[in-house]
Amino acid sequence: MPADGEEYSFCALCGTCVVQILLLSMMILLLAYALLYPVKVTVSDASLSRFALNGTALSYDLSLAVSLLFAGRRFYGARLVGTGHSVKLEKSGELRLRAVGQAENAAEVLGSDGVAELVKETVAGEIQSLELKLS
Repeated sequence: MPADGEEYSFCALCGTCVVQILLLSMMILLLAYALLYPVKVTVSDASLSRFALNGTALSYDLSLAVSLLFAGRRFYGARLVGTGHSVKLEKSGELRLRAVGQAENAAEVLGSDGVAELVKETVAGEIQSLELKLS
């Protein structure tokens, strides 16, 4: 017959195993759901009216028309990170976003290599390597 301390450690071990199995099952289900129903983002229109480097300051004015789908259903609104502003769905089924900003130190935003590339492309007369990250 096991002592009281041994019985307690066996129960704790069983409880820990059950919790770990439940967590692992939940993670597997979540990953399977994400693979079956990925978020689809489509940018149908984009315009960049200002993207300039003035000394060390970077300024930009970007407009986007974005469609967001998840599991075959459209999102009906979005929130711009950092601003707290909500964006409503247009009649066309798209979210129209406008981002205007200025960074006093472009090297903090782009890195020194990015600033060098921007200067090179600006001198050449066209910007070719602008990337947009949606998260």
